[in-house]
Amino acid sequence: MSCDMVYIPGGEFFMGSEKGYIEEKPVHKVLIKSFYMDKYPVTNREYKLFCDATGTPYPQDPKWEEMPDYFINFPDYPVVNVSWAQAAAYAKWAGKRLPTEEEWEYAACGGKKQPMYPWGDDEPEDYRANYADRNTDYPWRDFRYSTGYKYTAPVCTYIPNGYGLYDMAGNVWEWCANWYYEYSGEISDKTQINDGWGGSKVCRGGSFCTNSFDLRVARRRRILNGTGQQDVGFRCVKDVVQVENPGEDHLNDQDNAASNAWASVNELGIIKQKLENTTLKTAKGMRLCLGLWDEITEEKAVLIKRLGFTSVERYIRWESVENDGEGRWNFDYWDNLVSILKKVGLKWVPFIIAGPAYSLPDWYRESPDFIGLKCLEHNIESKVQSIWDKRFYRYIERFIAEFSRRYKDMEVIENVLLGITGDFGEAIYPDWHGNLAMSVSLYHTHAGYWCNDRFAVKDFRKKIIQKYGTIEQLNEAWGTCYNSVQNITLPEVEIDPVEGFRVEEHTKAGIFRVTDNKSRVRWMDFVDWYRDSMLEYADFWMSITKKYFPDILVSLCTGGYGQTYHGVDFTRQCKVAAKYNGGLRLTNESSSYSNNFCVTNLVSTSARFYGARFGFEPAANLTPDGMVARIFNTTASGADELHFFEGNIFGSEENADVFIKNFNNLFKASPVKDVGIIYPDVPIVLGDVSHIEVIRGLELFRDYCDCMFIDDTTIKDGILNKIKYLVFCTGVFYRKETIETIISWIKNGGNLIGYNLEDIRSLEDNQSYFNILFNTQGGEKTIGKGATLFVPVKVALAEPTPGEYQDIMLLAKQCSIPFENGREYYQQYLFEPMTRFLETKGYSIIDGKLDGVYISLLENGKKLIYNTHNCISNIKITE
Repeated sequence: MSCDMVYIPGGEFFMGSEKGYIEEKPVHKVLIKSFYMDKYPVTNREYKLFCDATGTPYPQDPKWEEMPDYFINFPDYPVVNVSWAQAAAYAKWAGKRLPTEEEWEYAACGGKKQPMYPWGDDEPEDYRANYADRNTDYPWRDFRYSTGYKYTAPVCTYIPNGYGLYDMAGNVWEWCANWYYEYSGEISDKTQINDGWGGSKVCRGGSFCTNSFDLRVARRRRILNGTGQQDVGFRCVKDVVQVENPGEDHLNDQDNAASNAWASVNELGIIKQKLENTTLKTAKGMRLCLGLWDEITEEKAVLIKRLGFTSVERYIRWESVENDGEGRWNFDYWDNLVSILKKVGLKWVPFIIAGPAYSLPDWYRESPDFIGLKCLEHNIESKVQSIWDKRFYRYIERFIAEFSRRYKDMEVIENVLLGITGDFGEAIYPDWHGNLAMSVSLYHTHAGYWCNDRFAVKDFRKKIIQKYGTIEQLNEAWGTCYNSVQNITLPEVEIDPVEGFRVEEHTKAGIFRVTDNKSRVRWMDFVDWYRDSMLEYADFWMSITKKYFPDILVSLCTGGYGQTYHGVDFTRQCKVAAKYNGGLRLTNESSSYSNNFCVTNLVSTSARFYGARFGFEPAANLTPDGMVARIFNTTASGADELHFFEGNIFGSEENADVFIKNFNNLFKASPVKDVGIIYPDVPIVLGDVSHIEVIRGLELFRDYCDCMFIDDTTIKDGILNKIKYLVFCTGVFYRKETIETIISWIKNGGNLIGYNLEDIRSLEDNQSYFNILFNTQGGEKTIGKGATLFVPVKVALAEPTPGEYQDIMLLAKQCSIPFENGREYYQQYLFEPMTRFLETKGYSIIDGKLDGVYISLLENGKKLIYNTHNCISNIKITE
């Protein structure tokens, strides 16, 4: 056995912690067999031997200014930017394997009984571990100590634990063999991988950029798909007797998923051969865009064009063309791309990004002009540019003007896509960088309210006084007692004292406690301003880009699924896009059709109503079924663009086959939708209902019937003139103007259905409209020339288990959350009475069955049908 490995004697220990994060619970007893573990993390020197022997590319440089060419120049430092799959490959090459979580935590304890840290319970101070100290600039740094290093330290710099293991706390996180799962449950990520989102690999130990809380032996960090990070390395283990391998299941269980949904070299060759014999042509009026991460060659461009793609997308970050200094532009890289595209006849979708942390040039980020968004939850600044600082507007225009001067007249651009803010470029506030947008050093980001910088606070005060006129009227509306405009404060949000802060993982947004009607109005006013600010910023981007690209389609990139803290208003974003004859790209689709329908319908309805163009992009990897689901949703929604990432097509032979087989079902359609559902925006904002409840309820309705989501804005702008049937299906509080517009519409002949309701009240004055709208005992009610039906049926979810919704992959889990009652119950007691009511009003539902078969009616009379089952389904369609 190598002298660089340490013998770890087997035994029992208690794994986990009741004092840490939720995923560390419950504490449970584990039996460990003896094994050997590397004395220190794998170094750059050791990993280079593997790369040179196997032809594996060297890891990406972390771009630390003080440590240039880190991998080559610092051989005795831990290797970083190595993915889980690459670490596992190294371990196999070295005749070892990655440790399981159980082995890692047991070894980290160093023979001690439930210690907090590998050395015991004392603080790390400056000699026990390399973590964020006063040498760093992280907001969570420990000012009391200096460990001597800003980034990584040479291995074995700090004291070993009881087993003689170095760096089991700090320096770099270390990959474990496991997929993440909750201790109290199963390895749930197996199904999530199959749903296309990918699973999360676990790493342990904390790093040079984490706080001391992350150095605890029980700390578990999740990283989606096991992607490489600037502060993650690994060490290996070896069994005492190589007869059985306790980590084998973890290593081999999901080998296909470990490569981040990319095919193996052999399979990729088969796929390319298959695709080279295929020539597809996109239907007239459709744009089919392929997002590329890797370099493009002429050979690849020809293949992409033969697959029917009209364009390719690349991320044009501001720093990619002006990082050497202000005014020192360099477009050489993009000139080469354009040359290849023009040669093969492909168009280009440049995703122009300025504002997110990873898009800002170094010289700008270090200048006094940079002001980052600051959160309400912790009052910590991020590295994402403040959207309220209008000094930044001139930098945006400089970038777009220079880009236009270079490429506007080259006849290669299909669509200029705008990436204006957030972590990646969507028109939403920061949520989480996902450990992906890390070409800059680690920065503070999480789900939250990013409006606490000085420019934001000033704007909030100005806009609120503009709304109410005087401080006295504001105090009356909010129940506050401000004595001047300068004293007006943003609402305070509460966070959990433990779960409310994590350095490198997704955390939930703070919560504003609504206690009465005045606090309700105050929170809604704040959210309206928060959204208005994003719309104002988006409008500027659209207007200035259209100025420089007057004859080219300009689209706004947006994302999420309408969470309040994202500050997104899909309807009004569509309205802004239509104002400039532009479009919207929505980046939130998964592999579930019903889920995709629910998170894209506000955009598809609003874009068609206002005349904006729109398209959809996946948020993650896709299953073969997901390929079909996305094509169906695009056509059935009337979208004119569909985006895939390169890995979605080349990820597996099955994905490629499904894409080719279903290609002809992708075309520009005009769907016919006669039923509208009132989207419960205000109830979601106020916390009357959760997003999970809303989406699951809307998924149920979509199985019954196609429909369009309408909200306060489209109702105000007259969308009710286009429909005769409307549904209220959740929530309590709505805007007074919306409710009274609906009542007027009913009196003029509209038909309203309500279910899953306990009351309908106006936000502004708390007036109840329930008895005015419905026969609250159930049944029909005539109102003027129209009628309403109330079906007293509740659509409720089964009680969730603790911690079920903590994970960032929330959307992937929604589809499996069960209802309290089965579909047969809802079919009989909810939807059949609804069908009978609609038939008496002259409308026949063309579907009407909760059977997992979705039907959409198109303008030409054709019906588009999607069967989600892996078998033939017999259905009856009403003409």
